[in-house]
This record gives sequence, C-alpha cells and structure tokens, in this order.
Amino acid sequence: MNRVLVIVNGGFILSEKNLAGYEKRFDELIVVVLWRGFERVADLGCHPGDVLAVTKQTLLGSCIRPFYLLPFDGQGLSSQQILMRLSHFLPGFTHLVSAQEDLLLTARLMGLSTERTEEQPIGMDGFSDTVSRALFITRAQPFHNGHVEFLQQMLRHHDEAILSIACADQALTRRDPATAGERMEMICAYIHPTCHKRVWVVPFQQTPYMMEKIKGIRWLMPRFTHLYSTNPAHIVMGEAEQLSTCVPDIQAPNRATEIRERLSKGDSIHGMVPDETEWKIYELGIDKRISFLYSNSL
Repeated sequence: MNRVLVIVNGGFILSEKNLAGYEKRFDELIVVVLWRGFERVADLGCHPGDVLAVTKQTLLGSCIRPFYLLPFDGQGLSSQQILMRLSHFLPGFTHLVSAQEDLLLTARLMGLSTERTEEQPIGMDGFSDTVSRALFITRAQPFHNGHVEFLQQMLRHHDEAILSIACADQALTRRDPATAGERMEMICAYIHPTCHKRVWVVPFQQTPYMMEKIKGIRWLMPRFTHLYSTNPAHIVMGEAEQLSTCVPDIQAPNRATEIRERLSKGDSIHGMVPDETEWKIYELGIDKRISFLYSNSL
C-alpha cells in the first residue's frame, strides 16, 4: 500500500488542489493534526477538538476516497520522537508531506521520501458543533464482531462514533501483538467501505493516571457526550466526567483472547471477525506473529 503522511499544524490545512493531487498519486492519505503548542487554539478562540472537526469537514469536501485523520500532541517532543511514534501509531507510510522543515529533514534521515508544502489557515468562522458523538475505548487486539455490534449500536443513536485505540504504545506481546498502526488498518478495513464518514479511529497512549485517559481524549477530539463500554473502570471514569454511559447489549460475545488463542494454533477465526479484518490480519502477518509469541517464552 502506497501511503502518504501529511502533517499539518493545528489550525491549518493544505489547499484543496494539493489534497486532490496527493489522492491521485497515493493509494491512501493519512492526515495528522500536530499540536506543538496550543497558542493557535487561543488565537482561534476554540477547542482543539473543534479544529479537528473542521479539518474533517474540509477533507470530506476535498477528498474522494476514505482517509485517516487523527490529532497528535507533540509538545516537548523532538522531530525524531514525533516521527518515531507516528511510525508506530499509524499504518505504514513511505512519503511525508509537511510545511515543517525539521520534520522533513528528520524524515529524509530516516529514509522517507519527503515533499514540502504550504499550509493555509483553516476557516473556523461560524463553526457550530451540533454533531452527536459517542466514545468507545478498545485495545482491538484484534477488532472483532463484538466490536462491530458496539459500533452499529452507537451509530443507530448518534451521528458519529469515536473508536479510541487504547494502549497504543503497547505491542509485540502475547496480550498486545499488533501495533496501533496495524490495529488501525484492521479496523479501517471494515470501516472504510461502510461508514468512514461517521467514524473516527484514533490511537491514544497508555497513561499511568487513569483519569487522564478520558480527559486526554476529550482534550484533543471533537466533543462527545456518551461513553459505550463493558469495562467497569471506563464506565466509572465516564460518569466522573459527567458523560452518559451505556453498556451495549452484545449478541456476538467474541473475546479477543479466544481469537488470539485460535490464531496461535492456526485455527480458523472465520465468522469471529469481519471478513475485511480477517483478510487484513493475514495480510499483515499478525497470525504468524501471534503463533511465534505463543510458542516462545520471551
């Protein structure tokens, strides 16, 4: 897959012409809204999540094909740290487009093709966020049919759903075999053909402070009012944040642990995960990695 990573400063966007050009040249587009400081938010008089919502509206008006869009808090990080983390958090990419010279230089040193572009301020005038959104936090190791039922229930009652990939910085173990980028691919293999305009898929790092988990998501993501989860800790945290909480009624109680165990033995998981996700698991070699991790004490 030939993907381009476009990194824009928070509050800015590429021109419609540039976005259309990248769509023609690459199979998939990944847009990261990078926050190195939040002065731009103060200048705009809004919330970082509002900027992300307007960025999505702009992309939907410019891009024909589905795309990846996510925020990234790069405060206090060097250009090397930013790109190293993004290479772990995102589906694989070979080309970087940005207006930030330090990122371009670092990317070239890392062996990536680069292209400098120009940004333009994003239009926030008259923006009013009336979209109804709900949040679902999951490790998605892997994404399965139970998650699909969660998502379908959320979209029946809300305009949009946010799927937060938890523990994005944990991978390559028996419990967490897939990277955050691979999990994004597994989820979006199902979402992109069906409901990409209504679903956000965003990885977030683990935090030692539990209450920061939802606070961090609320800080960077567009506003949401509901939390769906079967995790009691998430329900308690959501209620503490004054969110409406819901435990979905799931008819397909697939467990990720069972799916990983079946993959470790070479058994079929057909019917336990969406067909598109199953194909992506084998394409990425996640089944072979799980088999190796289960058969070796590391």
